[in-house]
Amino acid sequence: MSRPGTRLRALSARVCSERLMRRLIDPALADLQAEHEEAVRSRRLWKSRWVLLSGYVAWIRVMALCGPLALRQDLSGWTVDDGRALSRTAWLSLAVTVAATVLLLRMQWTSWVPTHANTMTLVRYLIPAMLPLSVPVGLTLGTTLSLSGRAVSRRLVIALLMIGLGLSVPSFVMVDRIVPVTNQAYREAWFGSSGVQRGSRELTLAELRARIDSYPRMVLDTAEAARRMRVERRDYYGRYAAIGIPFVFTLFALAIVGCRRFGRFGSGCAGFLGLVVWYLLEGTLPHVPRDGFMPPLLTAWLPHLAIIATSVALLRSRTVRLPPSPITRLRRPRKPDTIYI
Repeated sequence: MSRPGTRLRALSARVCSERLMRRLIDPALADLQAEHEEAVRSRRLWKSRWVLLSGYVAWIRVMALCGPLALRQDLSGWTVDDGRALSRTAWLSLAVTVAATVLLLRMQWTSWVPTHANTMTLVRYLIPAMLPLSVPVGLTLGTTLSLSGRAVSRRLVIALLMIGLGLSVPSFVMVDRIVPVTNQAYREAWFGSSGVQRGSRELTLAELRARIDSYPRMVLDTAEAARRMRVERRDYYGRYAAIGIPFVFTLFALAIVGCRRFGRFGSGCAGFLGLVVWYLLEGTLPHVPRDGFMPPLLTAWLPHLAIIATSVALLRSRTVRLPPSPITRLRRPRKPDTIYI
């Protein structure tokens, strides 16, 4: 059985520098271990649990304080190689995203177009709807093919994760504002009429939420009405899940790159396999809420949770050599004996 604080130190060593570990983390965990052992030795069960809880809370506070400092120290040592690797990854991801968008447009396109519709206008309206599907391909394959087989620094990993997290903002704007407008414009251009009724995918998040909230006040006397409510709830939660796509697939790609045993070709195949599984889940699970078999919230987030779980499994499978823990047998220093004169 490992001593309390061992896993916390392993997590801290991935983020903090050796200086921060020596000055902040190790003393706090040493106090935690000493107080916990003292409570266990005196057979005070609730006292030992309280010590663990207070120690974990103290560790979270210390990490909240030293996390930004460690991040600034990591990014301050930016090198030319890191800049080149980041630029190469960005351009390759952009090129793969464009190619995947074109491929998806070709797959969705039909050979017959109404005579009153402009083909280029229809294509322009379809592009925003394809981006939530092509961005995962670009981020995964672009990152794995660019960084596999290369030495990836912690600075570059943090920068890529920050970029993936920052891309959630334009993803939210795209999902909430742009895609519903372009979907409705595409339908009106296809049918040649401005009075086409909007469906759930042509509504903003606020409008879709208002429609869902109106269902309990309605009499759902038919199975079709109940099915429609479940499908719209799944669409609502699915849009929020789509906001986190850049960060989720950036994490997935970096986890694949961290497994050096894959190689460049193997990393690309692993990324492609993960994309296939994600697309299968995204294409299958939206039909599940119609039967009420699974909650709409779970069906919306399950593909992302599968990718996150795979990323965590890949990260845990890596062989990481951490510095030896100086607190395995550390005790708090005793106070000097008081000398009375």
